[in-house]
Amino acid sequence: DFYQVPILCLVPPRQWIHPVRCFHARRALQRDARCPVYYWPALPAFGCFRAQTITNAIHALAVWLFAVALRVRGIHAHGQTAAAIALLARRMGLRCWVIFDAHGAGPEEYAFAAPNPDRRWLAQLEREEKAILSSADEVICVSKVMQEHYREKYKLQGDQWSVVPCATNAAVGWDVRARARLRQEFKLEERFVFVYAGSYRKYQMADEMVALFKAIKQELSEAYFLILTGDRARFASAASIGGLAAEDYRIVSLSHEEVLQTLPVADVGFLLRADSPVNRVASPTKFAEYCICGVPVLLTPYVGDYSRAVEDAQLGCCLEELSVSPRLLRFLRDVQEHREAFAVRCHHYAIQHLTWASAGTTLRGAYDRLSSAPAGQAPPKEPTRRAKPPSTRGNGAPLQS
Repeated sequence: DFYQVPILCLVPPRQWIHPVRCFHARRALQRDARCPVYYWPALPAFGCFRAQTITNAIHALAVWLFAVALRVRGIHAHGQTAAAIALLARRMGLRCWVIFDAHGAGPEEYAFAAPNPDRRWLAQLEREEKAILSSADEVICVSKVMQEHYREKYKLQGDQWSVVPCATNAAVGWDVRARARLRQEFKLEERFVFVYAGSYRKYQMADEMVALFKAIKQELSEAYFLILTGDRARFASAASIGGLAAEDYRIVSLSHEEVLQTLPVADVGFLLRADSPVNRVASPTKFAEYCICGVPVLLTPYVGDYSRAVEDAQLGCCLEELSVSPRLLRFLRDVQEHREAFAVRCHHYAIQHLTWASAGTTLRGAYDRLSSAPAGQAPPKEPTRRAKPPSTRGNGAPLQS
């Protein structure tokens, strides 16, 4: 037997305004996760922690009814709010175990995003976070740095804490012939290709990325910048303001699957992050996707566990400063001369550490332990993405908010 996992999503009102989009999103999640998906309307808290307490209680009652109806024995809660709701449902009498899947440092994310963070709200988030860490039956951290952050911040032992990085699937890989065809299709046979795959966000340092590429271009004439993004207009503006020549970059919008098929065309991937607690504990899925596609990574020292991994496992280069140093140029020349060796090394590292065949073992172990599964019981099927749990038979229900 294996675990059966229905997903309950608490959907905010702004998404219910577009019912057709909601319907298609639910169908897509259900298809990808290979398990039933339920949508439940979430009530707004209007940025008030007293209102948040009330809405959490209402949501916990809904979770309680949902869990009883489906005979749920455990809840895998994605994020701090979901974990708070699940634990409140348990205090209401629901008999189940609760996993807190910490996707990020909640209070720090609020302080980072808010122009003028409310100190009372921040204090409430920290009290809630500490209570969840102390009460959850298992805590899943996305990085070792996150685990140490929690232990140091709240002086907790964390005996039932595990690290499960944001993983990818192993369906893509490095193929020399496929790469050659791609480079010919994009007319990049003679270029050294830098790639960025993602959106345009302040914390992703898009403008700094453009500036760094321009500086590299002055030292490496064959450099070319391929940008895979849905924010085409914003990147086009950044490229224009940054003074990039039209023949030296291209901006393309692709589906997620098409991005994975296109990434092997590149020689180096950008993954720049600023120095903040939010970034220091993170585990960007993009790192796993670059590596599985055989693309070495250029990053800053503030990207969770990966800033160290690129140096230890020779998967890329960690930049102490955003400038073209002799060390950076040596790395780029090394990639040029040993491109296939870098690709094989990155791909193998991802297979060993950053796919669900490897990282998912820890998660399955937590499910087995908490469910007291008998010896020899088959583990759950491999999930396709970190936020989408396995389609399994048994008694677990992920809660997302």
